[in-house]
Amino acid sequence: MESAQVPREKMNKKTSHKERTPWFPLQGASLSHEHPLSAGRGPEEVLELLQAFKKGGGTLIVDVTPKGCPLRRDVELLCSLAEEAEIEVLFGTGYYKEPHLPLSIRKLSTEEIAEEFIQEIEEGIGETGIRPAVIGEVGTSFREITPLEKKVLLAAAIAHRQSGLPIITHTTHGTMGLQQVEILEGAGVDLRSVIIGHCDLNPDLDYNLEIARRGANLGFDTVGKERWASALPSEVIAHRPDEDRIRLILELCERGFGENIVLSLDMLHKERELNPRTHKKHGYGYIFVFLGRLRQAGLGSTECANLARNNLRRILGRRGGE
Repeated sequence: MESAQVPREKMNKKTSHKERTPWFPLQGASLSHEHPLSAGRGPEEVLELLQAFKKGGGTLIVDVTPKGCPLRRDVELLCSLAEEAEIEVLFGTGYYKEPHLPLSIRKLSTEEIAEEFIQEIEEGIGETGIRPAVIGEVGTSFREITPLEKKVLLAAAIAHRQSGLPIITHTTHGTMGLQQVEILEGAGVDLRSVIIGHCDLNPDLDYNLEIARRGANLGFDTVGKERWASALPSEVIAHRPDEDRIRLILELCERGFGENIVLSLDMLHKERELNPRTHKKHGYGYIFVFLGRLRQAGLGSTECANLARNNLRRILGRRGGE
């Protein structure tokens, strides 16, 4: 199925005086790819992080913590913390990547895995009645997609076609994003409803351009994660400065793909110590620091507002080709 084409004209509309104020892009800021209960050492610290995000102008966080992965997934607890912080939190349904895929799904067919996703979408997560708003994160390995990971991607495609919910993926170090696009498009997914995760970990402009040209969205969702534990080998500390992310965003916006980018931090407590001037110092509030750096680098307020909130909310509001 061919995906509908996304308009490519550059965003050059005149803005109002209010839109030209520095704080305009920050109000209503949304994070597309987070694991909030793993961002702090416990519920109290998580609440502090959420409250600081709210104080800075944030309103929405998407928790893409999948089933069966090492990160904490407790939707009732996070909902209570988000309510206290007065922000909105949305949840995903999915499985992660090898070696973190549960043994139980190896025996399941693609359709049976899809049915698990659909059951959560229609009935809620566990006994909570809280229904996911996205499918994901669903992931692939470093420079390869294993047969089981492909099965999960195809199951996500089935759930998307039935529910209309967007899909958020994980790519390891920004690899295999184009292959994810091929698999999902071949399975009938509307690529306008897909966010390919961690594209900002791949500094190759052509790689990012090709994903955007196909109609999918680019997850620049590890903002501020300048150092992290490498997937291969695990003891190595990987490095990607935010200057690279800013350069890529400016290039992509210049080519008319500013509406294909969403932002997030993918912040984890265990990695905050590795990033003392970003995640450790500012928490979720670092997204506002980063937006300020984009403005200083020459990105317009309207484009910053799209990155900060409008693009993600458009994707979340799309239903099956609308």
